[in-house]
Amino acid sequence: EVELQVEKDKSKILETQAEAREKDSQLQSEQAKSRFQVQDERIHDLEQQLSSLYVAFEMLRQEHSHETKRRSAMEENLFAADLQVAKFEEEQEKKKMQQPPRVQQTPTKMMQLPQSPASGTPNTVLMSPESAKSLPPVAASPKSHFAP
Repeated sequence: EVELQVEKDKSKILETQAEAREKDSQLQSEQAKSRFQVQDERIHDLEQQLSSLYVAFEMLRQEHSHETKRRSAMEENLFAADLQVAKFEEEQEKKKMQQPPRVQQTPTKMMQLPQSPASGTPNTVLMSPESAKSLPPVAASPKSHFAP
């Protein structure tokens, strides 16, 4: 009878251990499923982020391509404008070389002479510096002066 009781107690202990191991196994299985689910969600999020990055990269690539074409067109326009300006300046230089040299006129100077005794107004004469040298000096009166 004691042996029977010992056997029953062993059996209960084994059943309790088996149940505990089964519960541990289920808990581990649920934990693993939960981790896999979290990992799957994370993978899905990363795939969406990667897809968004591809879209953004493609948009930037297109924008860069557009800007490159625009810059290239602007450079071509600038080059053409520079070429036209250079041709124009070359033509102007050729015209200048073909024209006879122009005679340079001497500057004229306005001189104010002493007042006329009859009218009392100053006499003004335009003359070149060369012709002014040939005139006799004029006596300066208090009311007369030379204007620039």
